[in-house]
Amino acid sequence: MESPVVDRSLTTTSEHERNGVPSLRSFQSDETIVTRTTTVFSDTDHKRYSRPQQWVPTFLRPWVVGSIVALTILYALIIQIALRISQSRNGWYIPDKDYTSIISFLKSALPLAAVMPLGLLYNSMHESLLQLQAYVVLSQGRATARETVLLNYKKGRLSTIYTAIVNGHWIVLVSSTLTIVCLLLSPLASGILTYDYITLEDYRYPVVSKKKIGLHSEFASLEYFDAAAGYAQAAAYHNLSDPAFVYDHRWAVAEFTLPPQPYDLFGNVLIPTTAISTECHCGQARSIDLTLASAPGENHAVKGTWNDSIVTFSIPNTGRDQYGVQTITESPSNEAWGFWYKPVAFWFFSSQLNQVAMVFCSPELLLYNVLVSTYTFAEGISELSKVDRNVPENNISGAPMYGRGFNGISFDYDSSDEQSRTREASISSGLATAIYQLAILQPGGIPAVMRDKDGFWSLTKRTYTRYLSIVAKYAYFTDTNETIYSKMSRTEGRIVVYPLVARSLSAILLCLAIVGAFIHFLHARARKDVHLAGDPDSIAATIAMTSHSKFTSLLDASDSESVLAEKLRGMRCMDSAEQYTTTTLNLRHHMGKKRSF
Repeated sequence: MESPVVDRSLTTTSEHERNGVPSLRSFQSDETIVTRTTTVFSDTDHKRYSRPQQWVPTFLRPWVVGSIVALTILYALIIQIALRISQSRNGWYIPDKDYTSIISFLKSALPLAAVMPLGLLYNSMHESLLQLQAYVVLSQGRATARETVLLNYKKGRLSTIYTAIVNGHWIVLVSSTLTIVCLLLSPLASGILTYDYITLEDYRYPVVSKKKIGLHSEFASLEYFDAAAGYAQAAAYHNLSDPAFVYDHRWAVAEFTLPPQPYDLFGNVLIPTTAISTECHCGQARSIDLTLASAPGENHAVKGTWNDSIVTFSIPNTGRDQYGVQTITESPSNEAWGFWYKPVAFWFFSSQLNQVAMVFCSPELLLYNVLVSTYTFAEGISELSKVDRNVPENNISGAPMYGRGFNGISFDYDSSDEQSRTREASISSGLATAIYQLAILQPGGIPAVMRDKDGFWSLTKRTYTRYLSIVAKYAYFTDTNETIYSKMSRTEGRIVVYPLVARSLSAILLCLAIVGAFIHFLHARARKDVHLAGDPDSIAATIAMTSHSKFTSLLDASDSESVLAEKLRGMRCMDSAEQYTTTTLNLRHHMGKKRSF
């Protein structure tokens, strides 16, 4: 032990000295500095006392710090592995949409619950480090009272940071910063998993084609035509959409069936198949000659021309609007065609305007290889795109039709077949009625449509094309049973790891591990001369460490923090590491006059 300078003439024997525990009181006559030393155990206690085994808080023990650092690194690795798996297999499938709400809760709660213990561990290490900081400074010697006996790191995190900066306790400052960084772990962890929709593609999805292009054996039956005309008329009245396997009013697509689907499988199927496009080639009459009836009971005479086609007919003078459709028989270019294929003329007479509108149409069939898109959970075609016209030869593009389409108005049947004649009249009147009804529904009604150059042309083309497309669906396809391998793209809800959050969280964890290991290595070296017998935070431990210290006579229980600071101002403190000495406080105080204790 370092021997203080003692003036024996001023030394008296105290009760403590007589009991074997010296209390040295001295001052140097040529200085105003008084050295005051308080020793808990003296050399005479050599045989009874020895330096206690160094006590270290649990969370500062090397194996605990190492375990926490290793756990932090393990967390970072697990996050990166989970990210890699998520990217390679597009996350994890949620089998039932009924579990979406539960998954939404768990995807935030589970990662949050996983990182919370890590934050608690780092906070515990930080608190243990603060617990020993004053003793670490004491062990280094000649520290001010503010840095040691007055040091208080239990006023909150911000106060701790400020005090660490003022005192130059950089290990404490970095440790405090790490605990603040740990606060970022929770929001990042809660957002690392997200519910996303991804597209999965299957290029071997089996679709069964039920139809192929070919003239149906029962095409001459007027049932298909009558039903198609009825649908076209109902669509005009009720604004109906196209029936199944009819697209955009003019495409008739070969029918197909999808394989049975699980109720929760929603996907889009792209199917290579064939389709027929009905081109009506409708146009306004080039000229119309109308001769009005001169007397009641007579007929109006009408003559219309279009290209090389001429049509003449009469309209009864009833005083009401009338409409109908005529088959064009005078057409040199279509002379060889039968009644099934001849052009037709739709006409509309307005009694209010005494005016006739006429629209000529000459149907044609165009055969295509197409790609059609549909959904696994709904019937109908959502999209159609043309591929080419290299359709295998058949009796639609070849003999006997050669690409000509039925006009759906005139039919070649036995004149004695009353039923066929009635159906033919129903088809003609039904189509004309549907167009006329659409004209009534237009703004301004029939007069406005009559005055519009393209009024009846657009309505006729739309209605007639839809009618012939529905006819084509039945008349121009034959039965088949062929598997078509298609592309099925399905959108699937999955839990995925969000890359940006995952990489940020891993980087923060690695920084925590590296910086935490480094500062605790430095702190372990700094506290190597700190020899505490036990946890110093209890009142009993504090009393035990200062029980033989004389400097406590300066202090009083009623002293406030500011009074304590004033009494200890200018003192230098140290924790002696001499053999057999547990705690020695060396206090030097600048005195205005010589005093001894």
